[in-house]
Amino acid sequence: MSKFIPAALCAYIHAGDVDSEKHINARPINDAMDVAVARADAALENPTGNYTDFQRAHIATVLKSMQSSHGSIRKILGWGQEDPRSVDALAVARVPLEGLYTICLFTESPDWVDVYLRDGWKKQYELFLLQVRETQNLKRFDEYSKKTGPYNLAMVGKDPRHHEGTGRDHRTRRARHAPGRRHHEAGCPAVPDSRRGHHRAERRDG
Repeated sequence: MSKFIPAALCAYIHAGDVDSEKHINARPINDAMDVAVARADAALENPTGNYTDFQRAHIATVLKSMQSSHGSIRKILGWGQEDPRSVDALAVARVPLEGLYTICLFTESPDWVDVYLRDGWKKQYELFLLQVRETQNLKRFDEYSKKTGPYNLAMVGKDPRHHEGTGRDHRTRRARHAPGRRHHEAGCPAVPDSRRGHHRAERRDG
C-alpha cells in the first residue's frame, strides 16, 4: 500500500516571489552554455580517469543531445505564451533534465556508462523484435529489418572495452549507434503507431 504523506512534510514554502513582468536577454546564457558544451566535448577527447574512448564519446553524445533539445525548447517558446503550442516546451524540457541526471550518474563511475548502454541495447533489441514482427508484411521495412537494424544492434552489442579504436572519428561512429541517441536514426523507417507499445516484444528462443 502507498504511504500517506501530508503536504506539510514535503511542501517548500517560498520566502519571496519573482517579478513576473521582468524580462531578461537569454542570449548570453545560451552562448555560455554553448561554450561549456564545446569545452566539455574537447576535454572528453583526452584520456580521463578510467573512462574508455567509447565511454567518453558516449558522454559527449549525451551532452550534444541535451544541447539540441535546448534549441528545440527555445524554438517552441518562440511561438509566445499566447500560442497553445508553446506548452509543449514543458514536455521537451524533461529530456535534457533526464540527461543531466544521467551525466551525473556517469561521473560517479565508468561502470554506470556500461550499465546505461547495456540497458539501452536491451530495450532497442526488444523494440527491434517488435517492429520486425509488426512490419513483416510491409516491403519498405525490409532494408531496416534485415540489414540496417541488425547492423546497428551489432555495433552496440559488442563490449566496447574489447573493441577500442583510435581516433575521434572511430569513437564517434560507435557512439552514434549507442542507446541514448534519438529514436529517429537516419535510415530507420517510421514505425506505425497503431499498435506500438501494446504488445510484449518477442524474445528469441535459446
